[in-house]
Amino acid sequence: MTLSSAPYNPNAGRGSLRPAATSTLAIWSLVLGLVGLATGILGIGLVIGIIGVVLGFVALVKIGKPGDSLGGKGMAIAGIITGCLSVIPAAILVVVVVLPVALSAVDTARRTAHQMQSMDHAKAIYQGMLQDAETQTPNAFGDVYLTHDLPDLVARNLIPAEATQTPLDEINGGLPDDFATRTPEEKAKWIKLFADFVIVPDINKNAGKNIIALFGKPECFGGATIIVRTNGEAEWVLDYDLELIDTQLEKQTGKTHRSLLLAAEGFTN
Repeated sequence: MTLSSAPYNPNAGRGSLRPAATSTLAIWSLVLGLVGLATGILGIGLVIGIIGVVLGFVALVKIGKPGDSLGGKGMAIAGIITGCLSVIPAAILVVVVVLPVALSAVDTARRTAHQMQSMDHAKAIYQGMLQDAETQTPNAFGDVYLTHDLPDLVARNLIPAEATQTPLDEINGGLPDDFATRTPEEKAKWIKLFADFVIVPDINKNAGKNIIALFGKPECFGGATIIVRTNGEAEWVLDYDLELIDTQLEKQTGKTHRSLLLAAEGFTN
């Protein structure tokens, strides 16, 4: 029998005993996932957690490559899980704090735009009243009186029919779709019933710098009204701002703001 002369190798037939290196990406994924989970309520955890999730998936791809001896699969999976969980506190923060603020800001901006449009409509009505007054013959005192017939102003094309409506009235909406096809009598009847503005009667055009006209049905404007002064400027007047206006109106008409609005609204309806 011939004996082999090859030297003895104690490791022959055995694999390498060196442990696989842990993936750096897996480590960072777990670290960022935990940090994101801890800081999620502050809002920044959402971003950190997402980065951790991305790194975790990249690490899993690299660890799973054939012939690659990288380890850390468990860390990568844990990083993905904690990163996903970090979204929950951020989502709660958005729903509880950020979303209501955003919705409130949108609602405020929308209402402000509607208020501006309503004031523009009031100014248009006032200009139509002035145009009508220019066609009148002054009385013995040189005065002419502003009309309080809103349907007549529309019928004579002194104001557009759209000016009788306000976007603040969310119940009745605007003009009906078939408004343009209706007869003049039908249009006048509809405006008399459904106009959102009223013109206060008995306001003298030649009242110097006094208040000229007031507009706005209380049910459409939430208890406030729009006044238009002799310089054409419109402004909102609330119930608690009426003392000065009442004083001025009593000088001109002998009536209060509220009684004038009720009388005008009764005439319109």
